[in-house]
Amino acid sequence: CIIAVVVAGCCGATAALHSLSLQRRPYNKFLCHHKAHAGAQARLIKILLHARGIERIFIDSDHLSDLDTLFDVVKFRVRHLVVYLTSHTLSRPWCVGEIFSAFVSGVDVLAVHTLSFVSPAISGVAEVQALLDERNCQLSEYKI
Repeated sequence: CIIAVVVAGCCGATAALHSLSLQRRPYNKFLCHHKAHAGAQARLIKILLHARGIERIFIDSDHLSDLDTLFDVVKFRVRHLVVYLTSHTLSRPWCVGEIFSAFVSGVDVLAVHTLSFVSPAISGVAEVQALLDERNCQLSEYKI
């Protein structure tokens, strides 16, 4: 009985610490998008959110100095990942890496489906790898 109380207390404390760590992150939102197919839309979303009082929005094109730390930004510096899904979003390794990083670190994820997005029928890793264009980014280098 005492063990159950200790375990429940530890779980509650862990959840509270995780919630507190998310609140202290410097970026409220991270806009994940396919640069060529949705760069302008992501910029418009940032402008519209800012007009509604939502600040501290991260778009990678505003921070191109060190893309090697992009996945760490998602894991440790962002409260919410907003994924703007077009027909090409999931073909970009950077986008897939950002989504993966958010899920493994407990970051809230919101998917915005555009009319061009079609959810892929994926049953295994081979299908995921077939979707990705890894010419510019090898996810395995980032342990993804």
